[in-house]
Parts: sequence; structure tokens; C-alpha cells
Amino acid sequence: DHGGETITGIRVEALDAMVLVRKQTGAERLYGGQKFRPSLVGIGREQPIVGNDLQAIAGERHVFADTELAFEEHQTAALIADYLGRLGISPKTGIAKTGVAGLLKGAGNNGRRVGVRADMDALPIEEQSGVSFASRVPGKMHACGHDMHVAIALGVARVLHGMRDELPGDVQFIFQPAEETLAGAAAMISEGVLEDAPLDFVIGYHNWPLIEAGAVGYHASAVMASSACWRILDSNCE
Repeated sequence: DHGGETITGIRVEALDAMVLVRKQTGAERLYGGQKFRPSLVGIGREQPIVGNDLQAIAGERHVFADTELAFEEHQTAALIADYLGRLGISPKTGIAKTGVAGLLKGAGNNGRRVGVRADMDALPIEEQSGVSFASRVPGKMHACGHDMHVAIALGVARVLHGMRDELPGDVQFIFQPAEETLAGAAAMISEGVLEDAPLDFVIGYHNWPLIEAGAVGYHASAVMASSACWRILDSNCE
């Protein structure tokens, strides 16, 4: 319960989900009548927001144009490792082929550690958006916005690195391959990404266009955290 508390310079005010989403055209159709009502918070900083950071935006557009599918994210992983290294966060690469992790140590050293996770892979879709930073790779597109997730996580790394003397614990950044094929998380875990730096909890993020700019939706439990595959059997087919 943040209740308007100021946390490390971030003003957080809890809002009722239905109040905020009703300001957006058509959003009632998504939430209306459902039991799931995530809380929403508005966040403001004295520092420029990450979305205005030219380095983060440039990184996002590079990743967007050079799209790579599951377990093929070699250029993306190299960009991430280079960015983390220039921040002073030593990257560990090659986890589950293309996964990357980097540990930011806070000055407080209280023994707590939080994970920040972003996915990296694109989808096998032909892009027809016409934007200047559209995919340059035929048949591949960041239709789910994982390029945005990479840029945001790198922006978070930049901000928290600048605040490292104020951090009471550590932050482990995890960049996961192959989210779309349901294989990347299990592969990174099996190769020890959670054992190398045991975590108290992990924060995941997904873009959600129906939430207005300048707000972040959150829920204490899982949100959009399940992908599944199934088969449809037709008894009329031989």
C-alpha cells in the first residue's frame, strides 16, 4: 500500500483501475464486468523520464529494425551486453544461447535482490506498418513490442545505476530469449540464471496500449503471464 508515499524520489499514488481506464475510449469493454481489477499508479520523477532518453529510444529502434526470432537474438544480445558494460554493469552472455544477465550492486548491501526481466524475440510476421523504423528483415516483426521491453529495461538499468548509492540491495537484469515459443524462460532457469544470483522476487513488464501514457498498470499477482499451446481435434476429420 503505497498511499502516496515517496519512494527513492518516485511519487506513487494508487488509483482505482476503473477510474483511469474509463478515460480511454473503448477500454470499458476490456475491463467491464470482470473480477480482475489491477491497480494503476502514476509515476513522476525529478529526472527526465526514461522514454525521453535518446539512448534508450535509439536502442529500441535498432532492435526493432533488426528483428530476430526465438534463440536467434544475437545482435540484440550484443547491443544489450554493450549497453550494460558501458554503464559499468558486467554482463553475462550466452545463457540459453542468447540470454543476457547483469547484476547491479546497491551500496546498501542488505542481502535483498530484485530481478528485472525483459523478453527480446520477434514474431514471424511480415511488417506492413510503413514506419521509418520498421523491420528490415522480411517475415519478421516486433509485433508484440519486445523491442520496447528491451529499451525500457535498459533505461531502468541506466536510472538505477545512477541511483546505486541509494539502493539498499541489488538488482539483477535478465534479458530473456524465446518468450514467444514458450521455451526461453525454462532454458535460462535450467542454465542457472536464478542460481547465480538468487532473487527475492522478479518484476516483469509488458506494454499495454490501453493504459494512458504516463501511467503504469500493476497487480500484486500475475498479469498476462501465461502462454499456452493446444490442439483442436475434429471428429469429422479422418
